[in-house]
Amino acid sequence: MAIRPIPTLNGDAALKDAVWNKVTLVTGAASGIGFALTRMLASHGATVIMVDRDSNALTAAQKNIPGRAFAYECDIAAWEQQRHLFQVVLDRFMRLDIVCLNAAIDPELRCDDPQLGAAAADQVAYNWLANEKTSAMTETTDRSSIGQEAIGQPSWMQASPYSQSPPKQTLKAPPTQIFDVNLLGTIYGIKLALHHMTALDAHALHSGTLAQPNPRHIIVTGSAAAYNGFPGQDLYCASKHALLGLVRATSRRKEVQEAGVSVSMVCPWLTTTPMTAGIAAGLKEGLPASEPDDVVQAFVQLLVGAGQGSNGRLLSVQGQRVMEVERID
Repeated sequence: MAIRPIPTLNGDAALKDAVWNKVTLVTGAASGIGFALTRMLASHGATVIMVDRDSNALTAAQKNIPGRAFAYECDIAAWEQQRHLFQVVLDRFMRLDIVCLNAAIDPELRCDDPQLGAAAADQVAYNWLANEKTSAMTETTDRSSIGQEAIGQPSWMQASPYSQSPPKQTLKAPPTQIFDVNLLGTIYGIKLALHHMTALDAHALHSGTLAQPNPRHIIVTGSAAAYNGFPGQDLYCASKHALLGLVRATSRRKEVQEAGVSVSMVCPWLTTTPMTAGIAAGLKEGLPASEPDDVVQAFVQLLVGAGQGSNGRLLSVQGQRVMEVERID
């Protein structure tokens, strides 16, 4: 892994004040935005739990993190694995201040890469509208039986002897893994984070060790695909649109606002990460590309916000520009 120097961040001193000694959890932390975010948090004094399902990449990434970083292998699409993850963090550190739900997949990207040639064309599971193309999945109609009475079928269900329809094809259901990871994994993470964050504060308030709830953050990594429809990215766009609605609605819940938990989102445009490495160069032309460290600047803006000043905020990252798209009034 080629490691870039840690950049000087805007609001560097304020960020250190915001994350120093805070217990943070970052999913998808082995590479890309998650790795850059983990490195930023740890270098400014946070204790970071790095979460990823790729144990080898996670171990390699942890070696390049300055400060306190702990690796934890977890498939976020599995409820029991996430539930156990959060319990382990609470048992070990007795607190949880910042949760960055960053992990995502986009297998549809592989469909549009001409460099993959025939291999990409054969991976029809990544194109939810494609017919199955393997011979094992194709059934050809036996024309000799057309017109004969089928046992147990009414006459109207029989094929017409004049039908010129093409051979039948057996279709598989569209793949749902992208929703299991991008949407359900994030839903699980928000539920678990809110549960433990509010429970910790409730206990501290009841015992008298805390006068008011601590400011805590849940930040979801969205995408420009949350606001746009990109050809060939149907399911990925659908998953990110769903996350946008989830963050909007959750940030407006009374119990979230009363608990002092900030729920927000960062929506990068094209970012140079291992997930986007397969995009053909021609498809990148004209897009405002960012490096992972550019996206980290948006997280900085949200984390240095006082209390719930970041709640309901959605920040867009285009190249090196961070812009506020919306916030709760």
